[in-house]
Amino acid sequence: CFLFFMLKRSRMTQIKSLNDLHVAGTRGIVIAAWIASFVLAWRALTLGGPSTEALVFSVLANLVPTYFAYTKSTDTKVSYSVALMVAAQPALFVYAMQLSPWQIDMHMYFFVALASLTVLCDLRPIVAGALLIAAHHLLLALVAPSWVFAGGGGIPRVLIHAPAVVLQAGILGTIAVSLTATLRRSASAREEAQQALESTRAERALREQLEHDLNERRRTELVEIGQAFETSVSRVATALADTALTL
Repeated sequence: CFLFFMLKRSRMTQIKSLNDLHVAGTRGIVIAAWIASFVLAWRALTLGGPSTEALVFSVLANLVPTYFAYTKSTDTKVSYSVALMVAAQPALFVYAMQLSPWQIDMHMYFFVALASLTVLCDLRPIVAGALLIAAHHLLLALVAPSWVFAGGGGIPRVLIHAPAVVLQAGILGTIAVSLTATLRRSASAREEAQQALESTRAERALREQLEHDLNERRRTELVEIGQAFETSVSRVATALADTALTL
């Protein structure tokens, strides 16, 4: 829905290129990340415990992408910082819910977060986000299982979750690549149309200038013809007067 909104908005505003869409997408994801931080803040105020630590890391994860969103940067580092933030927020929710039976349900937001990277129209952050999520599951399943899976589960659960993340990354990557190609073709077609319009305007201006020069030349020729005729008539009149005087 967010991607559809951004594409719809691109037809009504000044979003005319991949960079513009990248900037708008980064801002949208950053806003969603700060909403996640506010949710963790509410949980920390009401329950305390792991939610407080999760809140601190959530805010830290948001700082760099927020700066990039504010400065409208579109470098590769922006994509990777957003991917890191997107992978960190669900992981912090899972950590904050480690004492709750609802912890396993927080894993669904990994898929939501990974899908949000599609709006960047870039394959690299999707791959980076998928790798970070898989590394998070694998590492914590070995070091601190309670931080990632309620009641344990370890490697068997990782072997179930990781392929799902990889498959989703593959699908989202295909969409991102296809969308990028479509937007580039659209931008190229728009540029060609603009060039054709400018060429038409130039040809029209040239034609108008030629017509103006032709009219000026015709006017000059008519004046010269008139002056020559007047001179000829004057000469004839003078000759007739001389002849009459002679007679």
